[in-house]
Amino acid sequence: MNKVKIITFRIFHLVLLIIMVLPIVMSCGNNQDDNSSSSEIVFEDSRVAAICISNFDKNNDLKLTRAEAAIVTSLGTLFQGTSIKSFNELQYFIGLSEIGDRAFYNCADLNSLVIPNNVTRIGEQAFYGCKSLRKLIIPQSVIFIGKQAFEGCNVELIFDRYEHEAIDAADTAAVDTVAADTVANDTVVE
Repeated sequence: MNKVKIITFRIFHLVLLIIMVLPIVMSCGNNQDDNSSSSEIVFEDSRVAAICISNFDKNNDLKLTRAEAAIVTSLGTLFQGTSIKSFNELQYFIGLSEIGDRAFYNCADLNSLVIPNNVTRIGEQAFYGCKSLRKLIIPQSVIFIGKQAFEGCNVELIFDRYEHEAIDAADTAAVDTVAADTVANDTVVE
């Protein structure tokens, strides 16, 4: 009878060990490229993660993959007035063609953001009041910047098409000069 108990006890532990170790072994064999569309986005800012996951997580797994981010076509005003600090993961939102009007309006703590390369339009007051934003690269794809897009900011705009020419967004004359220089490229800065 003791042999039966010992064997049952050992089988129980073996099954328990398999249940605990098998998922780890399976994930080790998954050599998925970190750049794949199914890879999970790791957000620097937990507030950004919460907003993105609650609005764009299509399969309700409480994660956001690059594939899920890629199909987002509008941010709306979800981030308006929030205390977000960093949104460098915006670069994975390749379905966006614009940063809409007032998208990051009064995000006073926002200090870091990467605009996706396919964005063509930055809407009116898109970054209005983003006092902590110090540097922003405007991709070559941007052909329109709306009125007061950077009002109340102390941001250095770096226009990628000008081989990283930097201007102060508060210097409206400089922004207008860039607009005049880019008319040939169909860029409009209002």
